[in-house]
Amino acid sequence: MKKFIKDQIVVIITIAMFCVASLVNKNVYSSNNIYGFLIQLPAYGMGALALTFCLLSGELNIAMGSTMAFSGVMFALVVESMGFLPALLITLFCCSILGAITGIVVAYLKIDSFVTSLSMMILIKGIALAICNSSPIIVTDATTLALSDMTVGPVPVISIIFIIIVLILEFILKFTVFGRNIYAVGSNADIAKSIGIKVKNYKFVVFIIYGLLAGIGGFFLMTRMNAGSPIIGDDAPLAIIPMAIVGGTALSGGKGGALKTLKGILFMSLLINIMSIFGIQLNFQTLVKGAILLIIIVWDKYSANKDNKV
Repeated sequence: MKKFIKDQIVVIITIAMFCVASLVNKNVYSSNNIYGFLIQLPAYGMGALALTFCLLSGELNIAMGSTMAFSGVMFALVVESMGFLPALLITLFCCSILGAITGIVVAYLKIDSFVTSLSMMILIKGIALAICNSSPIIVTDATTLALSDMTVGPVPVISIIFIIIVLILEFILKFTVFGRNIYAVGSNADIAKSIGIKVKNYKFVVFIIYGLLAGIGGFFLMTRMNAGSPIIGDDAPLAIIPMAIVGGTALSGGKGGALKTLKGILFMSLLINIMSIFGIQLNFQTLVKGAILLIIIVWDKYSANKDNKV
């Protein structure tokens, strides 16, 4: 029982938070709010999944917001002339290339991943601003607009696609050689290398996956706004990093998973949703996100040190 409570503590807190907030304000469980909650999950959720892959391999990438902004702008820029599917494929390919560039610098040039991603964050944001002349691009493509409003019953199609992606990623991480090797690389790169795992190659591929998943997140965010904007996602690290770590993915690497991250996504998304319903100002919301981020970083370090002593 104790193990179950420990493993599911984030889910328990999330459910309790929803119940208490619902008792205080009935708008929390209104159909409109639940729909809004479901439609907002996929964007930052994909960013959290992207970060999960990096953390599992023992690296950190904070360029998720810029990559998402670039994705939305890139898609909006080309969809009118090329059509929905070609525009989506080109956008995700470009995001994967951006991830590959980061991977080359980190894996093969051995530059610290935080410093590299910080530089890439600024670079990608600059590219996004440049290709749209610092102005949002309105999307009028019929397929894109239809997708943003499409539902299966009361559930948005985008949310269903997101859950499917979570399950696919969980399968890859837990039931494939590739996934298990990512855990090995993140747990101890030296040991992984000694047993024949090509650590550099795995880290390189992880950053490509990061770019791809963040790009999908940017596409999801663009469908919510029906526009590509270079300034969206500026607060992404404050929301996305806690999503991954609260769910159980360790900053030190080698521990976590897609389903665990989903727990963190639900917790942080619900917290942000409740703060908005209760009219809490954005400045204070940012303060809360920052405080949560600091707490979980300290807790993650404490947990890592405790495990090392065992």
